[in-house]
Amino acid sequence: MKFDLFLMCMLPFLFCKPAGDPTPKENDANIRVSLKIDGKEIDITNSYSIVFTSDGQSYFGFVKDRYLTLPELPKNIEFVGVTFNHGTYQLHFPKVRLDLIHYQGEINWVFRVDYPPFNETSIKDIKTDPPSKIYYLGFSPDEGQGIEVIQPIYGEKIHTTH
Repeated sequence: MKFDLFLMCMLPFLFCKPAGDPTPKENDANIRVSLKIDGKEIDITNSYSIVFTSDGQSYFGFVKDRYLTLPELPKNIEFVGVTFNHGTYQLHFPKVRLDLIHYQGEINWVFRVDYPPFNETSIKDIKTDPPSKIYYLGFSPDEGQGIEVIQPIYGEKIHTTH
């Protein structure tokens, strides 16, 4: 009798998938992720994470091989913080537009770290000390033009070996 009552109470939970279940479907992973350090591509297969932050909350992307499935993010926001983690690298972009995150087609996210000397004309024109490194997050769709979010990092020790 107790078992029957337990089974009847649990039955709805056995067949219902919880709302916001982070487990993606196979075809949801349309974002290919890569990392380049000073122009050299690094193998990050299954060894990275991407965390999205908004209003003090963290949302974790689902990683499979080199592909990312986005977590459920709040609908009422324009920007989100993006942090990419791989080994000793932690690239943080505090303000990324949500429309870049929610691109509907196949897209490549290219995280990049560059160290001096920099080739960018805009960096050479700055009247203060140059950054010690620059983080890039490139959104590169399979068709059309891409866009980069650039985050210069100041005040850290200059990286001398690669």
